[in-house]
Amino acid sequence: MLLQLRTKSVASTVFPAKSEEGILNLLLSDVEEAETRIVKNVQNQTFPEEWSSPNLGKSPLAKLKPFVNDGVLRVGGRFDRANLSYDAKHPMILPGKHRVTEMIILHYHFANGHVGPYQLLGETRQRFWIVNGVSSIRRVLRRCHECKCQNSIVGKQITAPLPAVRVSSDSHQLIYPFAAVGID
Repeated sequence: MLLQLRTKSVASTVFPAKSEEGILNLLLSDVEEAETRIVKNVQNQTFPEEWSSPNLGKSPLAKLKPFVNDGVLRVGGRFDRANLSYDAKHPMILPGKHRVTEMIILHYHFANGHVGPYQLLGETRQRFWIVNGVSSIRRVLRRCHECKCQNSIVGKQITAPLPAVRVSSDSHQLIYPFAAVGID
């Protein structure tokens, strides 16, 4: 099935639109709503205490100053007046060890041309805040076959030892250059 993204039209607010060829057109709002539901589900599974009351003092997320907006746990902070998108100011919090987080990391990794962990962390933080981000990204990137091939170390050949004639200082084993040369 061929999927196409387009902006939301007024006529198709309830059901996804079907075109003349029978192709199901996903609206951008449908994709964003599905993403939000998936993130809510992941947060409910991994952060049940923080999701119900985000201002816990002993929580591992306490330094992030989390708050709940539209049912999604987001990072607080001081970027309210910054000229950034809302997702960049307050990214959605995701756990470091979850299959959905791994899939998001792989999506950004492939979309950005197999970049390294720090650039990938910067790209994902435009929308998501991954707890223990660098270690989570490195764990996922260790399994990328293309990166393994590109970043592999070239094998080194062990050279054979030199023959005794080339390293000896004995006069009876010493062979001078061009001593055994034949001419036709």
